[in-house]
Amino acid sequence: MRGAWPKILLTSASIGSLLICALLMALWIRSFFISDAYVSSVDPSLVAYQSHRGALHYVHVGPSRLSTSDRKHPPQGYSSGPAEHAMLWQEWNGPRQDSYTFLGFAYANSFDNFTIAAVPYWLMVALSAILPVWSLPRVLRWIRRPTVQCPNCGARTRKITERCPQCGHALLATGPPPPPIHNAPPPPRPSKRVQSVVVKTAVKPDHSHSPPTDGSDKSA
Repeated sequence: MRGAWPKILLTSASIGSLLICALLMALWIRSFFISDAYVSSVDPSLVAYQSHRGALHYVHVGPSRLSTSDRKHPPQGYSSGPAEHAMLWQEWNGPRQDSYTFLGFAYANSFDNFTIAAVPYWLMVALSAILPVWSLPRVLRWIRRPTVQCPNCGARTRKITERCPQCGHALLATGPPPPPIHNAPPPPRPSKRVQSVVVKTAVKPDHSHSPPTDGSDKSA
């Protein structure tokens, strides 16, 4: 069981990350239509968290800046409304949005007067999807693994095991052990057949003992 704990923890973490990823994707899509806000403080300073237009926003406005600014912000507590009518303090009182926003990220700070920050949903979705994507090949291999049904109790399992995890019935039949393999020398290699080649040469006649053709006797 000790060796199964890492797999259990990895599976639990993957499922949790997958659920978080799905939730963030739902909030990402919702933020383009519905603006959700939670305002924890409105006096003497403003502290608000807002889901709006593809990002999670944070704003903190100090008392000195809040007293001289247009107090257009959601009410204290949780509230939601159409995104086109969202009440964002920074849209009326903060700096120009294009001066502190890039790819959904945002940050602007003016000493103790205000702080504006935003984190895009696409980054949070990508981070939460790393573990499920990494675990996907293992899950597919586990799904494709054939199931084994116990003939005794009918339980099915995908594990490679010798006994049923429910009733303990033997699943893999073990026969007699194979005969031992002796370290015998390898058989000799067959010798190559050498084919003899007979070379036929033309035999020239020997004219050393033939009589002269002109009728003279060289022996006399």
